[in-house]
Amino acid sequence: MLFVEYLFRKETFTMNPTAIILVIISAFIHSFWNLLSKKSKNKLVFNWYIVLFQPILYFPLFLYLILSNQIELPPMGWLFIILSAFFHTFYFYFLGKTYSYGHLSLTYPIARSSPLFVPFLAFLLVKEELSFVGILGIIIILVGVYLLHLRSISWKSFLKSTEYLKGKATSYAFITAFFSALYSVNDKIGVGYVRPFAYIYITCIGVSAFYLPIVFSKDNRKDIKFEWEDNKKSILISSSLTLLSYLLTLYAFTIDKVSYIVSLRQSSIIFGVILGTVVLNEEYGKIRIFASIIMFIGFFLVIIA
Repeated sequence: MLFVEYLFRKETFTMNPTAIILVIISAFIHSFWNLLSKKSKNKLVFNWYIVLFQPILYFPLFLYLILSNQIELPPMGWLFIILSAFFHTFYFYFLGKTYSYGHLSLTYPIARSSPLFVPFLAFLLVKEELSFVGILGIIIILVGVYLLHLRSISWKSFLKSTEYLKGKATSYAFITAFFSALYSVNDKIGVGYVRPFAYIYITCIGVSAFYLPIVFSKDNRKDIKFEWEDNKKSILISSSLTLLSYLLTLYAFTIDKVSYIVSLRQSSIIFGVILGTVVLNEEYGKIRIFASIIMFIGFFLVIIA
């Protein structure tokens, strides 16, 4: 579809008010548990605890689904669950590394940039062509990422941002986004074989197991006890919120268009920047809020393209 036709077509973007509320709550929850992860001492151990406690906290619901015969696990379902657990393990690992090196207000929007990679994965895997609107959205996202690295509104700062883009925090954030894109594409297919809640629940168990070599490595094992003692409340809150955030989104899927919901959920990057600026007192807040809004517009175009 030509961009001009897209702009002037008669279809209007309207959303169910309930869906809007659910998605905005979901977006804020996602940014909030990432704030708690950023505040932790050992981010890698903290993220493992988040995944570890999810199956425990939500076991009653999982048991109910089993007893009521609402769960089927075909062989293909297991394949996608294992792949999802594998991709999620690397996602949580690189997310922890990201927060070890950079501000939440800088890295969170980039780590949430999976829509940047999804069109390319779709092209490689299913030969889905990139539309003009999608390409425009990708360009806008990249502009927003560049603006995130500005330290001031000046030509000198604009040129120097290229150096900041080469930092470890940005690199890890992009890798995080890439693995997020991988599990997103994988899970979109996987939930066609297994009910979403059961799919996520079993995936969490797999992630907890795959993550063990990381947690019990020489650099991290000493922090397993201390991270729990220092942040048990934050761990339990984060563990309950991560799954709740996704469940709210799944419910919103049942009452409105998926593309609108996925687009609106990217508003979490704006919440993340605000939380980093206000709660963690991170610098360059106004610039990064503006940059995150630019990125949100880009995400919207990519997702609805």
